[in-house]
Amino acid sequence: MKPACKLHKRMTYGYFSKVVTVNNLPQNKKPGELMRKNTRSITVVAVFAALYAVTVIFLAPISFDVYQVRIADALLPLSMIFGIPSALGFGLGAIVSNIYGGLGPIDVVGGTLANIIACSLAWYVAKRGRSLFRFIGSLFETIIITVIVGGYLSLIFGVPIEVAFFGVLIGSIIAINILGFPIQEIIRRNSSIKLFLASKYEVNQKCKNNRSHRF
Repeated sequence: MKPACKLHKRMTYGYFSKVVTVNNLPQNKKPGELMRKNTRSITVVAVFAALYAVTVIFLAPISFDVYQVRIADALLPLSMIFGIPSALGFGLGAIVSNIYGGLGPIDVVGGTLANIIACSLAWYVAKRGRSLFRFIGSLFETIIITVIVGGYLSLIFGVPIEVAFFGVLIGSIIAINILGFPIQEIIRRNSSIKLFLASKYEVNQKCKNNRSHRF
């Protein structure tokens, strides 16, 4: 008699994970499950796009200049919890807010790419799950934002690039590392957030011994 093939279901909420072994779990996700996943991703994109855009616009006087403290960037480390959909949301939020800022297409395109690249890389680094890697992820966000945004702000305002780098760097450290990283760590430990993210299932089939028992 063939041994029952076990499927391992990984319940993933952010990067808190718990592996549960179950039998006879369907290999393919049901259409309804895929639809719920897509709906959840779209919701995450929309929520973070709105939060980012509103925060930048509300605090516009300190969000558009060589020396800036874009408080909305304190939201960026949350991409290490909510993943790529939140990175896309922050990119969309940058489009809306930077159009409002009026610095031109270079700011719209550059700011959008900076947010998406920074958040995606931070999410990838934070996948290792430890607090140290999450902090390193937030540092990558600061570096990427500084290099990209500082680079094009030096062109827009006609200032030396080192001045633009310094201005954006200081603001990014305050917003991302001093404010955003601790907020991310607190939210990560919130039980309600854990329950919300627990609905994300990564299903892995483990049948290593199946073939050896076929014959």
